Amino acid sequence: MNQPIPSVSSQDVERVLRRDFDPASFDKLLRLLDDCGPEPRVHLAILKLAEGTEEGVIQWLEEARIDFRDVLTPAEFPEYPVLSLSRVSESKLEGIIASDWKQYSDWLCRS
Repeated sequence: MNQPIPSVSSQDVERVLRRDFDPASFDKLLRLLDDCGPEPRVHLAILKLAEGTEEGVIQWLEEARIDFRDVLTPAEFPEYPVLSLSRVSESKLEGIIASDWKQYSDWLCRS
């Protein structure tokens, strides 16, 4: 089973910024994210991992600048990377992938 890849946009980034962060920091955080590159998927991973804090955004931005996969993996697939895949049954792996996807989707769609 392949891991799902979220289809997201800059509008999703702005919505999550407004939802999870102090309105006074919206413009600053949006500029910081834009400086990191144009990829909304990476931006959303940073916002998710930052857990509503500006300090968290700055910390995860640094990680993304080194290697964007270091933010995508823990944000989108938090259970998956800790596995020793050779020891996991196909059904267990499918359950983990489904659980990771549900967790990410629930976070992204939360109002």
